[in-house]
Amino acid sequence: MRKRTILRRPGVALLLALACTSLVGKAAIAGECGGALPCQCGDRVVASVVLSGHLDGCDGNGLVLQGGILDCADHQISGPGDNTTFAGVVVEGDGTVVRNCRVRNFGDGIRLEGATSAEVSTNVVFSNRHGIWVGSGASGTVIDGNEVRDNEDEGIHLGSGTTGSAVRNNQIYANDAENVYLLGTTGNVVEDNVLGSAKAAGIYVKNSWGNILRRNRVEDRPILVRGDSFENHFEENVLLAGGYVFEAQEQEGVWFHPRNHTIVGGSIDASTCFEFLGSYGNQATDVVVDDCRHVEEKAFGGLVPYGNVVSVIDLSPGSGSEGNGGGANGRVRKGRIRKSRPVGDDADVLSLDLTIPGEVLIDPDTEEFELTLSDDDSVVYRVLLPAGLIEKKNSARYQYRPRKGAAVGGIKKLKLVRHPVLGWSVGLRAKTNLDAADEGGLTMEWRIGDDEGFASQQWTPRNNGWSIR
Repeated sequence: MRKRTILRRPGVALLLALACTSLVGKAAIAGECGGALPCQCGDRVVASVVLSGHLDGCDGNGLVLQGGILDCADHQISGPGDNTTFAGVVVEGDGTVVRNCRVRNFGDGIRLEGATSAEVSTNVVFSNRHGIWVGSGASGTVIDGNEVRDNEDEGIHLGSGTTGSAVRNNQIYANDAENVYLLGTTGNVVEDNVLGSAKAAGIYVKNSWGNILRRNRVEDRPILVRGDSFENHFEENVLLAGGYVFEAQEQEGVWFHPRNHTIVGGSIDASTCFEFLGSYGNQATDVVVDDCRHVEEKAFGGLVPYGNVVSVIDLSPGSGSEGNGGGANGRVRKGRIRKSRPVGDDADVLSLDLTIPGEVLIDPDTEEFELTLSDDDSVVYRVLLPAGLIEKKNSARYQYRPRKGAAVGGIKKLKLVRHPVLGWSVGLRAKTNLDAADEGGLTMEWRIGDDEGFASQQWTPRNNGWSIR
């Protein structure tokens, strides 16, 4: 039986009955609906129901879902607008489903409050303050196949101690702040979404941990990770016009530093691909980049970044970089072959500055260093430094300076420096015969112990040699 709340005072029942005839779709009388009982604004849905028409102009919550499936059949639930605190659909029941609804003009389009294993699918949620809001410790929420757009703040919000949500296959765009916001939440999966044209971040992760974000296409804005966030995993995301930003944040006078995240695969098209601002212990591998500054690190909140390791596959013209950890391919950042006259003189000069990404370890007492520069049909330069010749200056710096008259491979100076983000930088200066350098397609191969890699790049001809800059 449909339940209504009636005030038992003389004349009140008659007044309420008259009011009901003039309030079509309003929340003047809240009751229960579902099954054979149709729904009005403000009703509690206690059994599965398919809406037969729009619920427009609701001046409170649209519907409160306590049981069953709410199928709007593409009908609309609209509210009063003006930043109201009400929601189009409030999901309270465990295992409930909201689908095929168009929801607009509420504070929250669809709000989940503590529900377990609820599903929100194939809805269009737009022109609210927040699109889909998951809070109050809700767990196991599935948000699948929705269009969430043009909301005044966030598109999809996961927060307030929530866990175990799956946000997948959604179109989330043109929201005024973040398209997806994870706040104080753990154990969620955000995957296979298309996100575009947010005014702030495409995905914003704050004070959250143990989440997986994979195969998302993020257009126009970065993925931003802030505050006390740690051990989140990013995999195969495609970022267009924005990179990854990990930034320390002050909260109530205390600084919190994001840390220990992993980024695997995917691609980035941005001016700076990775920014670590007071963030540490992060690792990125096999990320494809194109014409970006790979890494920027800055002290933030009293912490100088450390322990960040980034290895990329660089598609920018002439980079030849394919970084993927130990044994990684590298990149010649600067190179110069300056030939002396006459030809055949051993006074030609080779200058190389190269980067070897990843966690290559060096034991100079037991490992030899080998480097070969060659074109298609000849070796331009080769040097092999036996173990024991490279001197360890400290844990991050090694060098070889030959004794007078005993230079191996004509080397004047070899320096290897370990950087917390870029891997190893190698600087080589040698004077030797470089007559074989007669074409621009040159490949540099290197080996340190059992770790090896290469870079194949096009050098530019100069008046007296070749160069890369």
